[in-house]
Amino acid sequence: MVLELLQYDFMQKALLAGVFITLICGILGVFLVLKRLSLIGDGISHIAFGGIAAGIFFNLNPFFSAIAASIASAFAIEKLREKTRVYSDASIGIVFSTVLSIGVVLISLANGFNSDLHSFLFGNIISVTDLDLVMAASLGIIVLAVLLFYRRQLMYACFDEKSAQSAGINVSRLNLLLILLTAIAVSISIRIVGVLLVSSFLIIPPASALQIAKSFNKALIYSVLFGLISLITGLIASFYFDIASGGAIILSSAILFFAAATGKKLIK
Repeated sequence: MVLELLQYDFMQKALLAGVFITLICGILGVFLVLKRLSLIGDGISHIAFGGIAAGIFFNLNPFFSAIAASIASAFAIEKLREKTRVYSDASIGIVFSTVLSIGVVLISLANGFNSDLHSFLFGNIISVTDLDLVMAASLGIIVLAVLLFYRRQLMYACFDEKSAQSAGINVSRLNLLLILLTAIAVSISIRIVGVLLVSSFLIIPPASALQIAKSFNKALIYSVLFGLISLITGLIASFYFDIASGGAIILSSAILFFAAATGKKLIK
């Protein structure tokens, strides 16, 4: 069944892009879930939507405009949190609602939705281009390299933030780093999963892994494996049943989560 799908060029691109996305989101998501920052992916996805709308309105590449908007907003969120008496969740809400409202205004000025915007919202495996694949691979390698480089500091900060600060680790800088990496991960995941569901890809596979993993390293491995299984299952369902790839992938991921959670309870 999988070999049949690989006969099609667009499916090869979708699978390759999906593998990079799974690696990034699977590893990054474990850190986000442990630090209770998982919902920041939802905020960044709204910001990315505003960037996509701006890109389409001004005839720019939506991929680049989404990344630019997400990264700029990541800095804005952190500065707003540091310079004002606004908590992290409130600063995320303020920034993403502002950027999202700009996107809505631009959509209305452009006389509503178009097919490109629809594919970004819900995901479209056919829409993955060679440029998207190169960007996903390049940025994916950067994200993974940064995560591996700061792995020990991030792991320390995830489990005991106060002790990490006492040990001389700049936790604030690590939080900003996680937000920036999340912004990049969301931007390069949009083509496959779609804006509306991309945050779920950062949350569900890691959450599934943490249900059964007995060590941090195993959680990283299981998270990637759950993501890959969801990706392949979702792409197969999308191809044969003509449904949105994003919904199929996330639904597969949700089923795996409930299976892992149920299995954990049965073992206990």
